[in-house]
Amino acid sequence: MILGGVEVTRLFGIRLRLDWSWFAVLALLTWTFATFDFPFRAPGMETVTYWILGFAAALLLFVSVLVHELAHALVARARGIPVERITLFIFGGVAEMRMEAQRPIDEFVLTIVGPLASLALAGVFSLIAFVATGSDALLLLAATLAQLNLILAVFNMVPAFPLDGGRVLRSILWRLTGNLTTATTWAANIGRLFAWALMGLGVWLFLAGRSIAGLWAVFLGWFLATAATRAMEHNQVRKLRDSLDQFAVAVVLSESQPPVSARMSIAEFVESALHATAGSFLVERDGELIGTVTVEAAGEVPLDRRHDIPILEVMTPLSESPRISADTPLPQAADLLRGFGDRPAIVEADGQLPRTIQMTDILRWVDRLQALGG
Repeated sequence: MILGGVEVTRLFGIRLRLDWSWFAVLALLTWTFATFDFPFRAPGMETVTYWILGFAAALLLFVSVLVHELAHALVARARGIPVERITLFIFGGVAEMRMEAQRPIDEFVLTIVGPLASLALAGVFSLIAFVATGSDALLLLAATLAQLNLILAVFNMVPAFPLDGGRVLRSILWRLTGNLTTATTWAANIGRLFAWALMGLGVWLFLAGRSIAGLWAVFLGWFLATAATRAMEHNQVRKLRDSLDQFAVAVVLSESQPPVSARMSIAEFVESALHATAGSFLVERDGELIGTVTVEAAGEVPLDRRHDIPILEVMTPLSESPRISADTPLPQAADLLRGFGDRPAIVEADGQLPRTIQMTDILRWVDRLQALGG
């Protein structure tokens, strides 16, 4: 969902990143405030005033979101949870943490401070609106931001994961059950139900003629449903990791495959790979191992060029191939392989020919283990 962006500064030592979608939604909010909302609520101002107020409202709304996320990040860091960065994007913001909370109380506290920060901002802007009796423009701006921060706090406290309310619910369920996996399952399922209901509301609003609000609700619902589904997938991985600690890389390794020649054409390699179970192979030249090659790398070569290009041109040199020990626990190996990207790792065992391993090898073995009731 977050597609890319640019890092702009550091706040309290935490990197701030603006996703490309942030710039689009900043412009959209400015236009909406300046051409629809503010002229309707406070008619009679100059057009340029509406645009200035619209830009200020959009920018200060994201400043409010940043304060919300900073509250999460600073409390998380104070409780020993490293924070990678804060990213502002189309749906607001997210504090990206390197690890999950290790205790229910940590999850509860670092989550609840976000909505509390938004409520505090709603109070500050309400106070500004109360005293801004001599300026219609300031009154309009402050009242709008007070209302938006209140909405942000209330909406985030809906008990649907991954919203803050869903995370608070998860922390409570975690405390009651003593099991993070079970708590996440319940919270994520509630989150998906809420997301589907929000999408249904969006469709109804669209059919009723409120196209912008309806489409926004559908888009937001889809985003929340996707996030909840990913949380479920991560939950399954967490559950699986607990059962995989007893297994090492050695159990995943397939039978040793003979190395392929660096001079072999991609077409010949593809034909031979179709009859093999492995997805990656060692590459040799004149009897010396010089690299590794994957089926995926060969598949990226256009069909009309596969007879002309040798394996040598698509392989990963041995010096760039990472190593993993055969006795590395599978969860740790999976983390390492994810960090290696598309490159296979080399596994060396005493007295045996080195073999290659990819993330797909572990996933395939895990699928087999589950199918056999392991």
